[in-house]
Amino acid sequence: TTGRGEIVREGSNVGMEWREYEFRYKPGDVNHAPRYVIGHLPRLDWRMWFCQFERFRSYRTWFDSLLECLLRGQQPVLDLFAKNPFTEAPPKYLRALRYE
Repeated sequence: TTGRGEIVREGSNVGMEWREYEFRYKPGDVNHAPRYVIGHLPRLDWRMWFCQFERFRSYRTWFDSLLECLLRGQQPVLDLFAKNPFTEAPPKYLRALRYE
């Protein structure tokens, strides 16, 4: 590939101030070096990278499930991310933005 698109997941309680759900291993913030673990394939991080190349219908089922789990604040899913930006309670709103 010649570019690296990105799908960012964000949550909000009022729909104005958005907080990002950052992955543990997938490059995100350009001010931090990516983490590498030899012999470990962080499955969710890897799968999200491929979403940018697929049609929405092909990943909609599992992606919708991921977002539903975030709205419910399910700990096993939250543990897949670097941190939970909503420690007090799950967000009321979620959005996914695609950047080129």
